[in-house]
Amino acid sequence: MYADGRGVAQDYYRASKFFRISCDGGNAAACFNLGIAYRDGKGVEQNIFRALKLFTQSCDSSDAEACFILGLYEEEKEVTADYSRAASFYEKACELAHTSACYELGQLYYEGKGVEQNYPRAVELYEKACDNGVIAACALLGLAYEEGNGVEKDAKRALDWYKKACDAGNEKACEFRKTLLLSL
Repeated sequence: MYADGRGVAQDYYRASKFFRISCDGGNAAACFNLGIAYRDGKGVEQNIFRALKLFTQSCDSSDAEACFILGLYEEEKEVTADYSRAASFYEKACELAHTSACYELGQLYYEGKGVEQNYPRAVELYEKACDNGVIAACALLGLAYEEGNGVEKDAKRALDWYKKACDAGNEKACEFRKTLLLSL
């Protein structure tokens, strides 16, 4: 209510106080929202370490978005990226139906970062993400079928996946589709 100004004047400080009370009472969503406040410095002094602790608490309570954010954090740390930890967080978020996490986990499996490279697993994850609206995953499915990574090489299926991604606005998929059509 106070965080987004619904029915009251927006007040991040008051919102963070209510989030803290609810989080202390075991509300995972409140812990997540308080983590966002600490991450962004809204209503509280910015503190990434406290934010990560709150995201972890929320992820441990099966909050998919918190798990996803932790995965992104682990993957994007500059010098000490921990892809294995990122994969663990993405796996949990994906199991909780966070389709962007499924896509990110698929990327790790495809590239062999933090997990053993496994093209079939990557394709499975891309399909789950694509079926739920992650268009970049559809384009990568096209690439997998075009190159035969994790699936049998199949130009027709590659074209179908590229078309789905292209029709949804993915310009790279349009380019890949055009190139593949010209090569047939």
